Amino acid sequence: MSRQKNQSCTRSNQGANIRKAQARYAAQCRRFRRSIVALIRIWVRTGIVANLNQVAVELNRRAVPQLEGSKGWQRKIVVEMLRQEAPNLLAKLDHPRRHYLTVPELARKLGVNNKQIYYAVARGTLGCRRFGRKIVFHPDVVERAARALREREPKSM
Repeated sequence: MSRQKNQSCTRSNQGANIRKAQARYAAQCRRFRRSIVALIRIWVRTGIVANLNQVAVELNRRAVPQLEGSKGWQRKIVVEMLRQEAPNLLAKLDHPRRHYLTVPELARKLGVNNKQIYYAVARGTLGCRRFGRKIVFHPDVVERAARALREREPKSM
């Protein structure tokens, strides 16, 4: 009878040890995922990545190890990890906000006077959106305008 009691105690101790090891592994995985999420947040803030595909590419490029498997980081793995750890960051990467420029910002970026921007809008050579009296410009319009300005500038020798 005492032998059966010892065996049952040993089994329960083994079960407890396994559960403790599983809990330690789960905590370690959570810490690892959180550190990767922190890294991704920094990349988003500094402009290194702008969408989920770029996150996966950057993780592979920097050879960040993965918890399971050796296939490398893929978009679906990144999405699943961010869904669990940082849903707000996932939403931000899934639908990035466009930054529309105002007239003074565009003038500063192009190196021209505000009046020239208003004149180009009045002529229709510069596409814009109006919200009441406020005029804003899409980032693509800004790039085209900058390219056009560079082409028109005389080349110095």
